Amino acid sequence: MRRLQEYDQWTVQSNVQVKWQLDQSLPIEGFDLETKVRNLQAQGKKADEIELGMSALEHIRRARGPALQACKSSHPMCVDAAYLDMLEANLISNVVKLLDKTALSQGNYERAEKMGEYFSGYLNGNPDYALAMANVLNFKLKAAAPELRQAIIDKIKKQASLAAYWEQGQTETSVAAAKLLHGLHLNVESTPYFSVFAGDLPLRPYWVDRTWYTSFTARTEAALLKKTVDEMRVKLNYAQTEINLALAIAQQRDVTDAELKTLKNQVADRFNGNPSRADLMAIVDKVPDTEQNRIKNYELAIRNHPDTWSSYHHYANYLISFKNDYRHAKEIFLKYPGFKRPDVHGVVEVSNHAVDAGNTFFWNAYPEDAKIFYKIAADLDTGSGASHLGAIRLHLLKGDYEQVSALSLHNAQRYDIPRSYGDYMAWQFVFGKSQQGWDVFNQIKARLKSPEAWRAADIGYRIDQRSWEDISAWLLKDEIKNIKFGLYKPAMILAVLHNSVDRMPAADLPEVMKSIEGKATGSYRYPPMFTVPTESGDEVALPFSPLSSRENTKIAAGELWSDSIMFADAYLSFRKRDYKEAAEKFYKMEAFYPVNYEASLNRYAYTLPYFSWASARSGDPYKLEAYLDKIGVLTSAEHDYYLSKAIFTGVRGETAKAVQYLTLAFNNRRENDTRLILKEFQWAEICEMLFEATNDKKYRDLALKWSKTYQKLNPTYAWAYAMEAKLTSSPEDRLRALGIALYLDPGSERANAFPENLKQQAKKWFESHNPFIRATGTAKNSKLK
Repeated sequence: MRRLQEYDQWTVQSNVQVKWQLDQSLPIEGFDLETKVRNLQAQGKKADEIELGMSALEHIRRARGPALQACKSSHPMCVDAAYLDMLEANLISNVVKLLDKTALSQGNYERAEKMGEYFSGYLNGNPDYALAMANVLNFKLKAAAPELRQAIIDKIKKQASLAAYWEQGQTETSVAAAKLLHGLHLNVESTPYFSVFAGDLPLRPYWVDRTWYTSFTARTEAALLKKTVDEMRVKLNYAQTEINLALAIAQQRDVTDAELKTLKNQVADRFNGNPSRADLMAIVDKVPDTEQNRIKNYELAIRNHPDTWSSYHHYANYLISFKNDYRHAKEIFLKYPGFKRPDVHGVVEVSNHAVDAGNTFFWNAYPEDAKIFYKIAADLDTGSGASHLGAIRLHLLKGDYEQVSALSLHNAQRYDIPRSYGDYMAWQFVFGKSQQGWDVFNQIKARLKSPEAWRAADIGYRIDQRSWEDISAWLLKDEIKNIKFGLYKPAMILAVLHNSVDRMPAADLPEVMKSIEGKATGSYRYPPMFTVPTESGDEVALPFSPLSSRENTKIAAGELWSDSIMFADAYLSFRKRDYKEAAEKFYKMEAFYPVNYEASLNRYAYTLPYFSWASARSGDPYKLEAYLDKIGVLTSAEHDYYLSKAIFTGVRGETAKAVQYLTLAFNNRRENDTRLILKEFQWAEICEMLFEATNDKKYRDLALKWSKTYQKLNPTYAWAYAMEAKLTSSPEDRLRALGIALYLDPGSERANAFPENLKQQAKKWFESHNPFIRATGTAKNSKLK
C-alpha cells in the first residue's frame, strides 16, 4: 500500500506503522508499542504519534546487532539486516515526505521548520534529513522579508553542505544538495562537490554535466559541449529510467548517421514502457517526421500507457499547436481515465491534470471548453492550488470579479503563488482600492521571483494616470531598481511594458533603463568574443550569429549594455516608423544577442517580430527572411518564428499564407515568464499592423476576435478594450469598449485617438454600466476623471 501512495504528496505513512511492523517481525520484549502506550497512560501522559513512530529507530538499532552477527555466521544473505535497512529507509523517507508536505503542499514553512528541529534529535547526521531541512528553509526563503533572507540562506548553506558532505559521492541526495547551493549562487560551496564527485565511477545518469562547474569561453565552448555529450553517452550505459539522456544525444542538430546507429544499439532493448521511447526510436530509425507518424506514436503511447497523463497532454497539444484542431484535442483530454475515476488516480493529481487541460483551452481563446476541465478541478475540492484555480477561473468567466479577487488572495497566501498575488493586486486597483494593492506589492516585490506583481503594478499606474516622469522616478529608487531575480531586474520589465503596450514610448526610455541597470553587463573587451553573466556569477560566451557579424557593426571594444536596453533603443526607432534605422539597430543587436536555434538562447527571440517588420518595410536589407528560412522553426521560440513569417508574407500580400502563420504563432504561445513583450499583445498588435498596411479585413477580424476574447480572460488589461474600440464596426461595442479602456488606462494611445465628444459619451456609458461593480457591491467609485 505504501508503494502505491509513494507519489501522492498528501499521503504520508505514519512511522507508527513501521514500529508496529518491527514488533511483529523482530519483537523486543518490553519495547513494543502496546507496552510503551500503557507506560505513558500509567504516568498520565498522552501518547505522541511522532515520538512513538521514531522509537522505531531505537528498535532498529537494538535489532541490528544480532542481525549483523548472524550475517557473519550462518546467514550469508543477511535477510534480517537487509530488512532492517529497508525499514530504516522507509522511516527516514516518511519524515522527509512529511516535512515536504507541510512546507510545500500546505505552505506552512514555520511549522515544517519546527518539526524538522524536533526530528534533529533522531536524525542529525543523516544526509536525507539534512537535505529535507534545506528544502524546507528554501521554501521559507521564498516568503521571507528581505531583512531575514541572509539568515535563512546561511541555514540553507549549512544543511545543504552537510547533506552533500555526508553523502560522499554521486547520489541523488548529493546532487540535489549541490544544486540547491548552486541555485542560491553559493558557488564556492557547490563547485567542489560537483567537480570532486564527478570523478566517481561509474558516472551516474542523474549527475550534472560539466557546464555546471566549468567556466568556459568561446574558445573552449565547442570542446566543452562535445565532452558533455560524450559524458551523456557514458551515463546512458548506467541509466534505468533516464531516457532524456538518449533523447538529448539523438536531438543534437549536427548528429551523424553513425552516432544514431550507435545510439540505437545502446538503447535496443531498454526503456520499454517509457512514453518517450516511441519518439526516441522514431529519431534513431530516421522515421520521417510526418503528421501520420506523429499521430501514430501519440496513439501508441496512450494505448500502452492509458494512465499516463503526459501521453494525452502531448497528443492534445500537438493537435492544437500544429493542426489547430481544438475539438479533437478536447476529445483526447477527456479520454484520460482519471477524470472518470479520480479516486483511483489520486484526486490531487487529477485536479492538476484538469487545470493543465483547462489552461490549454483558456489561454487559446476557448473559455467554454476550459470550463469543462476547471469544473472537474473545482468539484474535486482537494484544497490544492489546482482546485482553487479551477474555482477562480469559473468565477472569472461568470464575471464574479469580487469572488475572483477574494479567492486569488486566499490562493496566494496559502501557496505563495506569484500569479495569484498579481491577480489580487490588479483587482484591488480596478476596484479603486489602490492602497491594498500597493500594500501587497511592497510585501512581495523583493522575495517572489516573478514579474507578475510588477505587471500588476503597471495596471495600477495606468488606472491612476501616473505620468512616465513619476513612474521612472519610482523605478530609479534604490529599493526598486536594485531588486534582482537571477539575471533580470523586474524594474526593466515594467519600464518596457509601460512604454510598449498601447503607448508611444518615452524618448528617454533607454537612458532610464541604463540607470536601472547601473552598468553595462555584456563584455566585448576582446573582440569578437562577447560574454554575458550567468546566474552562477560566471561569464558565458554567446555564439556568433550567422546573420550579423560583430566586426561589421563597428561597435568599439568595451562593455555593452544588456539586450533589454539595445531593444529599447531599436524599439523607439520602430515606433517612429523609421524602419530603416530600426532594422539597422536590430541587426546590430542580433550580432551580440543572436536569435539562434539553441533553445537556451532564444530568450532574445522576443525582438524577432519587430526586426522582421522593420526589415519587411525597408526592403529586407539584411536578408532576414532568407535567414529564417535557413534555420527553420526556432526551438522554444515557435511563436516568434511563425509571427515573423506572417509579417514577411503578409506585407507581400500573401494573405492566405500569412493567416496560416498567424494561426501557428497563436497556437504556439508559451508562458511570458520574464519576457519584455507580452505575447498576447504582440500577436494582436501585428494583426492590427498588417490590417493597417494592407487594408485586408482578415487581419482586422483576427485582432478583433482575440481582443474581445482576451477581455474575458484578463479583464484588467486595458489594451484589449482599446483595440476593440479601434477595430470594431459596431457603434455600441465601440462605446462600451472605449468606456472601459478609458477607465483602466486614461492614457491609452488608441483610446485617446478618438474625438473628445465620443470619449465623453463613453465615459458616461461606463459610469452607469461599470462591469467591475456587482449589484451588491459598494467597491469603488466608477466616476471617470
